[in-house]
This record gives sequence, C-alpha cells and structure tokens, in this order.
Amino acid sequence: SYGVPFWGRETTKGLTLYIDFELLPVFGQDRIWSVTKGKGITEPTGNLLYWNMRGACYSASTILSVLAERLENLPEPPRLIVADPVYKLSADIDENSSGQVTQLMLTLEQFSERTKAAIVFSHHLNKAGSQPGNGGGPSELKLSGSNSYSRDPDTILVMSEHPEDERCSIVEGVMRNLPPPDPFVVEFDWPAFKIRDDLEVRPRRRRPQNDQDRPGN
Repeated sequence: SYGVPFWGRETTKGLTLYIDFELLPVFGQDRIWSVTKGKGITEPTGNLLYWNMRGACYSASTILSVLAERLENLPEPPRLIVADPVYKLSADIDENSSGQVTQLMLTLEQFSERTKAAIVFSHHLNKAGSQPGNGGGPSELKLSGSNSYSRDPDTILVMSEHPEDERCSIVEGVMRNLPPPDPFVVEFDWPAFKIRDDLEVRPRRRRPQNDQDRPGN
C-alpha cells in the first residue's frame, strides 16, 4: 500500500485490502503498525484497509458477496486484496478435495477479474515440506492439501526453514508467465523480514513439466 521496496524489489503504491481471519482485532492492528514502523514509515498512508473476520464468517461465497457490495462504495477499487490465511477463507470445504479447492480457486479468479484487483492468499506447507532443508521435489508441491492450490495461482512464493538457522527461511518462487526469481534467504527480525545474502541457498528444483517428471513416477 505504501509503494516501498519489499524484499529488495520495487512495488507500486495502491489501495490494499487486508482480510485477517486469524488475529484478534487489537493484535492485528498492532502488528500492522509494528511492521509499518519497522520499515521506517511513521505516517499512515490511507491506502490500507483492514477487515478483521476472525470468528465472523469463514465462507468464501458469503464473504466475497458482502465484499463486492462494500467495494462499490469506495472512491477507487483496491489494487490488491490479501486473504490471510486461505484455509479459514475456505473452512467450509475439504482442502484435500481437488474439486472443492478448484472451485474455490475459480471463485477467487472470477472475483479478481470482476474487481481488477490482484488476490494474494497465505497457505501452510505439508509436514514434509516444512522440514528444514527438505528438497522433496519442486517447492510448490510442498503446499498442504489438494494440488489445485499449487496449480492455479500465477505466482507462488514458498518459504521453508533454512537448515542452518531456524530464524531464517528460504524463499523460492514459481511463476506462470515470467521467469522465476533466484531463491534467496530472509531472516525474521521482529517485526519484519530482512534479506540475508550471507547464507547459502540450496540448488533450485525445477517445476515438473508432465506427469513423468513428478515425484513418485
């Protein structure tokens, strides 16, 4: 929302909606302000909308229906909508069901097309993928639940624990339309992450091109 660099990369300033399903409002707002100050920003931008939904509703269709009505009253549409985490946005479906997860992805895709906003959601890794230093195949296959979570998004950033320092994470990117960035390492230094160029990143695993390339075949 501020248009400041993120993990060493330039961003574009624009209206951002953050939907928080996890934290209590007082803690969510405190965390947002802590991260803001941690990045050296001292004045609110006015470009960040915070919608706390913890304990309120966990149905994607209901939430997006209400959201569409509320967006009509804004002077400008958001450029970015963040749903954190996605498993609470979709608590009424089976995350291991390919059909149900695919329908959720289609619903989010259609909402993105309708509002012209990019949609970002956070998701957790499966037990194998969360282990430090675990190669285990392409990074996007570490996502928990149905493979539809990894097949549908245009861009995926996977963070897994660095084998040499539990405070650090290896970030790997998978992109549908652009060359993927080289993997890099970040360290969580409260209240935000910082780049760690001094730590080695393991060799990148290629994304499977067909079923024969996938692990287990």
